[in-house]
Amino acid sequence: MKKNCHLFYKDHRYGAKYVQFIEPEEYLARTNFICRNLVKTAKLHNVETNELVGKMITRAPLLLDPKLSERSFGGGSLEENWKKNLALLKNELELSQERR
Repeated sequence: MKKNCHLFYKDHRYGAKYVQFIEPEEYLARTNFICRNLVKTAKLHNVETNELVGKMITRAPLLLDPKLSERSFGGGSLEENWKKNLALLKNELELSQERR
């Protein structure tokens, strides 16, 4: 993920228009948060993970902030919301790979 250090604020292919500029320390904290949750719930390889994170930024930029309260998601715990979003994104990723 380090190679993508500008992912959150410069790469418009991944929906960066929805995400504020963040400092390197904050970028690292958010990236680690995303990786920990992806490893727990999606079990994807690195290339697939990068693509999935890109889609996640476009679809659900609020998930990038590890400090959000559970109330920000309209009910359900942060972990439950991660699992729901990751399941949807993983299915979409698998479908797009089947079409190739």
